[in-house]
Amino acid sequence: MLYKFLIKNLQDRFAAEDLVQDSFLALWKNHQNVDNDKAKAYLFVTAHNFLINNNKISDRHTALNHEALPHPYAEKDGMEDRDMIDYAFSKLSIQQKECISLRDIQGFAYEEIAEITQLSLASVKTNIFRGRVKMKEIILKMK
Repeated sequence: MLYKFLIKNLQDRFAAEDLVQDSFLALWKNHQNVDNDKAKAYLFVTAHNFLINNNKISDRHTALNHEALPHPYAEKDGMEDRDMIDYAFSKLSIQQKECISLRDIQGFAYEEIAEITQLSLASVKTNIFRGRVKMKEIILKMK
């Protein structure tokens, strides 16, 4: 579940694998202080924090005003539904991606997502709503 969350947000298999390992290592180092019932949430909070740090580094690299490369599915012809969804998902903000993947893919409750992402409950709901609307608009333009 953690790997799926990270790969969906990073879209880089190797970076996702590294962050999964880093998250489990952090849990192992702190296992004395983590309640067994909260281990899953701890892993996701840790991964979220690593993800935020990773995105800050990425933002510094893209701040050089380079044009973003087009997504490989940017052409409409022959796109599968799954490809359109993935393409639309890739166009969301980081927070929207995290909230949607935690809710729709991982099945977390809104309150748990707020705890993991350290956002307010209202922000979580707003990010999910706006992200879904944006994805729908992108997909409709592609059809």
